[in-house]
Amino acid sequence: MTLLSVQNLKFAYGSSDLYKDTSFTVSHGERVGLIGGNGSGKSTLLKIISGELTSDSGKVVFRKGLRIGLVPQFIPTNILSQTIKEMVLDELNVSRPGSNILPYEVQMQLEMAGFNSSEFDTKVINLSGGWLNRLLLVRALCSHPDIFLLDEPSNHMDTESIRFLEEFLQSLPNQAFVIISHDRELLDRCTERTLILRDKNIYDFNSSYSSARKKLLELDEAAEHLRSSQWKEADRLRASSKQLAHWAHVYGSKKLSSRAKNIERRATRIEQSIESKPFEIRRKVELSDSIEEARLILRINELDLKYKISGPSLAKISQMWLKRGDRVALVGPNGCGKSTLLRTIAVSTGEDASVRIHPKVSVGYYEQTLMQFESDFSLLKYLENNCPQERTKLLGALAKAGFGPATWERKVKALSGGEKSRLAFLIFRLNKPDLLILDEPTNHMDVFGIEQLENELLKRDVSVLFVSHDRRFIANVGTRVFVFNNKKVIENY
Repeated sequence: MTLLSVQNLKFAYGSSDLYKDTSFTVSHGERVGLIGGNGSGKSTLLKIISGELTSDSGKVVFRKGLRIGLVPQFIPTNILSQTIKEMVLDELNVSRPGSNILPYEVQMQLEMAGFNSSEFDTKVINLSGGWLNRLLLVRALCSHPDIFLLDEPSNHMDTESIRFLEEFLQSLPNQAFVIISHDRELLDRCTERTLILRDKNIYDFNSSYSSARKKLLELDEAAEHLRSSQWKEADRLRASSKQLAHWAHVYGSKKLSSRAKNIERRATRIEQSIESKPFEIRRKVELSDSIEEARLILRINELDLKYKISGPSLAKISQMWLKRGDRVALVGPNGCGKSTLLRTIAVSTGEDASVRIHPKVSVGYYEQTLMQFESDFSLLKYLENNCPQERTKLLGALAKAGFGPATWERKVKALSGGEKSRLAFLIFRLNKPDLLILDEPTNHMDVFGIEQLENELLKRDVSVLFVSHDRRFIANVGTRVFVFNNKKVIENY
């Protein structure tokens, strides 16, 4: 049974089209992953389906009486001042006007999501991002939807919360949903169909993410082979046209001259028909090899980790060390001190006996909120200030990282999260730090960017200390793991 049908959808921001004649359907019980590059229009598509936005042309047709449960990426500001109980009641009171008592089944759902009844009067604004996402899931479930639309529900969730999300999605019998996520493990465990938005088109695969990605790569390889063949044929025709034109000039032959022009036109038509490479293939996340020869680059001894000097202890680290080429993951629940440890190392001056960095080691720090990019400088000026190199080299590096000339004068603070993330790694590539300290580096990346970053970290001889809740990223990149547990940090092989 078809629940909704997207038909010939078109939508543009200003003069830039997001989609051209996009069409697909979602049927009862289908579990669909929606992926695509940053800015490809994933969230916009869900907003069009939910009715928050109107398409420029085309339409979305719904089964009569269809109920949609929406879990937005960004928390609506109007609910921040509400309590947990009030927020859920607002959703329920659509069908139960006047009631101010939570039904037993809703209380059970909240408790299954990890909320204690004593917390129901807690203000929404006081919840962490991960707990807010749990609450939004329960809120959406209250309307007994026929289909869920989930926009990055795993954002800000720690590993335990992501497991809860997986179990939540797997526990809904015959429940249709469309989920936007860059967590590949989550997509593989919970979806059976994948829609990939790319270059204004949609690719539809009847499989979960990993299989769909493999099939898309096979399509890309076939398309690249076709492009190569077309360029070779165009070059061959131009060479033939040039030779005929030469003979026409030597012998004064109008017939040869006409043939040369016809062949030239054929070459031009072939070149105009060649499809350009997809954006995420043109856009690169690249790093440079470390040049530091020191074997041991970081040592931590008896560190009492605190968020503030006079604050309570978050964790005690008896010993931790990194040697050249190590890629060490820090894992643990939100609030245990992982980001604080990275920040402590990044700002270390070497005067604290507890944190020692080799004096010849340069450090590149990726701060998860990307606050260092809240700048009024233009993109080009910011890069010039942070990477003392020739302008021509910087312009080439910007283009290679997917920043075209139209972006060079944009204020850095106006860049999207994904663009700021790419800028951070571009600066790393240009400045060549020996140690990368990465705090949730995949948060603002699309799945294509995550895969590129993995490949770069694996092929470069660079040392990395990182925090991530992306299980596949940790498994693929990490060589060692340190676990925060009960205010202690222990190495887990």
